Amino acid sequence: FGSYKQDDQSDALMMNMFHAFDREGVDFWLDKMRGAERSEAGMVAGGQACDCFCAVISPKYFKSEFCVLEMMTAIQHDKPIAVCFNGSKWRVLDALGWIPEAFEHLKDYELIKLDEDNEFMKIGLEKIRCFMKKPPKPLLRKAKTAAFKYEIKPGTDAQKAQAEGDVEVTDA
Repeated sequence: FGSYKQDDQSDALMMNMFHAFDREGVDFWLDKMRGAERSEAGMVAGGQACDCFCAVISPKYFKSEFCVLEMMTAIQHDKPIAVCFNGSKWRVLDALGWIPEAFEHLKDYELIKLDEDNEFMKIGLEKIRCFMKKPPKPLLRKAKTAAFKYEIKPGTDAQKAQAEGDVEVTDA
């Protein structure tokens, strides 16, 4: 599952990732490539079904209700989370600074640098492949009780999913 903030300078990187995984026969969930599944319900279903959640964080990632919905779905369902950033645009120190305190546990893993250049992208994709083969033991339970308030808009598919128990958003 590929999670990223659209229009935050990583669209080309995500398309590159999608096509690289597609060539290998990996079903990489990317909203722009999912047609009818491109909805809040589709995001939740994709996050619940994935084997690995790949969060390509950026300055606005944790300010996006959709990105946080995807992340919270992955956390709720104990999915391994590969935290990545666009190394063509930013430094790892920048990326570490974008992670809010409520998601501090994500810093316990290596932040994977991805590049827009195909040659350098191969290195980051190999790290994600290794992560998928042997994900670290989940430290995600920390996030379930983090003091992070995320309000889902009433009447949206995300709110319905939360009401039906598919997504749990906690306030500590």
